[in-house]
Amino acid sequence: MSLDVLRALSKSNFECLKAFRSYAVEVAAKSRSAGDKRVRKSAEIVGACADRIAQGVEQHIDSLELSSRDLAVSLAHVYVGALLADHCCSANPSDTDIRTLAQWTRERDLAPVLTFAERGAYDGSGNATVAFVYDGYDEKSLQPNSYEQ
Repeated sequence: MSLDVLRALSKSNFECLKAFRSYAVEVAAKSRSAGDKRVRKSAEIVGACADRIAQGVEQHIDSLELSSRDLAVSLAHVYVGALLADHCCSANPSDTDIRTLAQWTRERDLAPVLTFAERGAYDGSGNATVAFVYDGYDEKSLQPNSYEQ
């Protein structure tokens, strides 16, 4: 599914990512007039995440396949946050709506693709992990079809 998301992004020439970012930033701007501080803070977090994701995609466009799962999860988390924030910017959001938004933005990493990128998860050191797994094994004994007869 994550590669399907990536395919859809690239098929639209990343215009849908721009629309996604625009919507999240628009909701954040709309929240500035919200009466509740929790709505403003949460919406700002959502808008900032959407902005950083869009920038990250532009900067690392060549290595998106490696991070595609985390990108898809990040887009989903931020979009849900934007929808919740947009709802809370309506005329009369309930306290439950506001608490749900605040909890959504506080209790999860909205953009794991950014978190993992900052930790260097996509810097091409995947071969080190493979070497770690096979450490101590003789290459000649690692035949892929050794169990087939």
